[in-house]
Amino acid sequence: MVFSDLHNALYAEMLDGLAGALQDGSEQLLLASGFHDPDRERAAVEAFLSHRVDGLALLGSQLPAEEIQRLARETPTVIAGRPVDGVDWVTVDDVAGAALATEHLIALGHRRIAHIDGGTGAGGALRREQFLAAMREHGLGRHAVVVSGDYTERTGHSAALELLASRRPPSAIFAANDASALGVLSAARSRGIAVPGALAVIGFDNTTIAQSEFVGLSTINYPRQEMGEKVLALLRDRIADPHRAPREVTLAPELVARSTTAVPVARSGRDG
Repeated sequence: MVFSDLHNALYAEMLDGLAGALQDGSEQLLLASGFHDPDRERAAVEAFLSHRVDGLALLGSQLPAEEIQRLARETPTVIAGRPVDGVDWVTVDDVAGAALATEHLIALGHRRIAHIDGGTGAGGALRREQFLAAMREHGLGRHAVVVSGDYTERTGHSAALELLASRRPPSAIFAANDASALGVLSAARSRGIAVPGALAVIGFDNTTIAQSEFVGLSTINYPRQEMGEKVLALLRDRIADPHRAPREVTLAPELVARSTTAVPVARSGRDG
C-alpha cells in the first residue's frame, strides 16, 4: 500500500480498515508513503514491484491517470480517493461532500466564502469545482475565492494568512480536508480572529482530531475504515481474476456541524 501523506490521519484510519480485514498469517502488508511527491510515490511503487508483490493499493495517489492505468494492466491495482477509468477504485462522493460543506456555510448566512483547495491531490479538482458551482447557483460567484493548497496543515495555514490579510477577507473558509482546516484554525488564532464568531471554518474527512472536543471541527464525514476494507476486497478479487471488468465504489458523505461554524457576526450589519 502506498499512501500520499504519512501525517494525514485519514490514511491511518483507512489503513485500520484494510489491515483489520487481512487474513491472519496468510497475507503480508507492505507500506510506503509518497510524501505528496509523484516521483517519490513512483519510486515506492517500483520498489514494491521489485519485491514481486501480488497487488498494489494506491491511497490518494498523485500519479497521472495514464500511468496508473498502465500499472494496472501489469499488476493488480486498486486506487482509493479518486476515480481512474479502467481501474478498480473506491472514493467518496466528492461533489456531494463539497456541496454539503458550501451549502452549510451559505445557509448560515455567509456570503464571502473562500476555498483552500487540494491542488492536484485526490478529489481536489472535484471539490473545488463543486464549491464554485454552488456559489454560482446562489448568485455568490463574485464572492467566491479559491486559494491553491495541497491537503497539508502547512499550506492551509499559509493560505489562510493570505486570505485573512486581504482587503475584504472571507467570513468563512471551506478547506479541502481536515489537515488544511487545522492550518486555518492556527492562522486565525495567530491573528486573534475568533472562530466561529469572526470566521467560520469547515473541513472534509472527519478525522479523529476533528472529532476531539478541543478542536470541534465542522467537517464532512464518510466511512474511512469501510473504504480500506473495500480496497482490500477489490484487490483480492482483482488478484483472483485479473481479467474481470473494473469495479467502482462511491461512498456517501454527510455533514457534521460542530463548533467551528456559526452565523456570521456581521449578519445584522455588513454583508457576511
